[in-house]
Amino acid sequence: SIFVTIVFLPAHVIVQLESVKGNKIGFKTAWEKSVQFILRYIGIYILIGVIAVLPIIISFLLIFVLIGFILLPISFVFAVLVLFSTMLVPYILIDKNLSISEAIKEGFAVAKENWQWLLSLVIVQLVINIGANIIASATVIGSTLAWLISIVATYIIAYVYVKQIAKN
Repeated sequence: SIFVTIVFLPAHVIVQLESVKGNKIGFKTAWEKSVQFILRYIGIYILIGVIAVLPIIISFLLIFVLIGFILLPISFVFAVLVLFSTMLVPYILIDKNLSISEAIKEGFAVAKENWQWLLSLVIVQLVINIGANIIASATVIGSTLAWLISIVATYIIAYVYVKQIAKN
């Protein structure tokens, strides 16, 4: 299932971007467009993961030398900032057809310029996810409703990227 998810994630982003732009797109077209992005998409997530997690691992290793106690909280903050700053990288990669390094650099630049929008996205998605989890705990109907809400919530990032950030 992880393999299938990884392979279809670029197609999912393409569908989101095209839907927000008002274009109709079918599965076959989305798949054909996404094939060229699969390896770059995987590369982006590996690179972002390494950038975010490596300082945490180093801090854990240095705990025995006591400096890790100081570095650990700093590395967690660094990881959150990296993940926050690279939130739009998959959309930028596909929308602008960039290389891995170019997409990450562009993602950091866009995040720096539009951090208010990204912070708003994080807060809105947090509220939606908490609400969906409360609804999901109620009944089977609640679980279905929460699932539908989560699908809509995934399009919020694409919507803000296309309508507010990319047009600048």
